[in-house]
Amino acid sequence: MNKLQDILQTSEDNPDASGHPSTSTSWGLRQSAAQDEWRKARSHHLSCLLFCNVVPEKNCSHCTSPAIIRCRDCMPEEWLCTECDIHIHKKHTLHNRESCIGGIYKPIEPTVCCVKQNGGYTLVNQVCLLPTVRPVQLCTCDPATITESAGRAIIMVCINGQYDLHLPNLSCKLCLTQWTPDMSDLI
Repeated sequence: MNKLQDILQTSEDNPDASGHPSTSTSWGLRQSAAQDEWRKARSHHLSCLLFCNVVPEKNCSHCTSPAIIRCRDCMPEEWLCTECDIHIHKKHTLHNRESCIGGIYKPIEPTVCCVKQNGGYTLVNQVCLLPTVRPVQLCTCDPATITESAGRAIIMVCINGQYDLHLPNLSCKLCLTQWTPDMSDLI
C-alpha cells in the first residue's frame, strides 16, 4: 500500500517532464488525443466496413440464374433470382428479404418484388396475400377451375412491423362458389 502511495505522490509532484499536464489528468488533452487516433484509424475502419458489405456475385440456390435477392429466412438456400423469389415468396409472404441492386443490400417489403427491366433490375409493387389455411375442398368441381385472387385489403401488425396485405379470395369458375377467410380462420 505504501508503495502505491509513493507512486501516486511522485506522479502528483511531477506532472510531466515537459511541464505539461499528462493526458490522464486533463480531459481536454485526452479528448484531443482520442480524436487524433480516430482520424488516423478512420480510413482503415471505413475500408473494412465497405469490404464487409461487398455483395458477392452468387447464383440462385434453386436454378443457375444470377441471384439478386437474399432471404434471411430461407437459409441455407438464401440466394434467389427474381423468378424463384416470386415463386417461393408467394407462399412465404412475411420472409425477411433484401435486394442486391446497385451493389448494396437493401431491405425490401413483402409487397415489393424485383424484376428485370431494360438490362437492369428494379423494384415494383405486387399484391401479397395473407398466409392463411385454405379449405381442403371449395366445391365438388375440378380443382383446376378454382382461382385465387386478392380480396379485401388488410393491415397486419406483428413483431416485425406492419404489413399491407390482402385476404385471399378463392372462387370456382364453374359453380361460382367463393371463399374468403372469416374471423374464425384468422384467430
